[in-house]
Amino acid sequence: MAAVGVGAACSAAVFSGQAAAVNIKATTGNLYGFAIINTAGGAGFIQFFNTATTATSGSVMTLPIASGGTLIITPATMALLNFTTGIAINVATAVGGTSEITWTGTVWYK
Repeated sequence: MAAVGVGAACSAAVFSGQAAAVNIKATTGNLYGFAIINTAGGAGFIQFFNTATTATSGSVMTLPIASGGTLIITPATMALLNFTTGIAINVATAVGGTSEITWTGTVWYK
């Protein structure tokens, strides 16, 4: 997926075969969009966290994703969420869960 212009340029974090929580940005930032593909055999939940490290609880946004499903929120000129500490993501089998599932995708942030 190509990076897109959102006001001033966004950064794109690209993941392939990710199976653990990951920190995208360790400082204040904004989430502009994402495209996540669930490559696992079961349904899951995309979870974003306001933290400077990887996180597994206390998500600020949680969205369901079907087994083999794709969820895309196209980047726009306004941020979806503002993060005061940092941006982390996890895709797990349950809301607030720590049983990660495998996913591939891109997250646009600044």
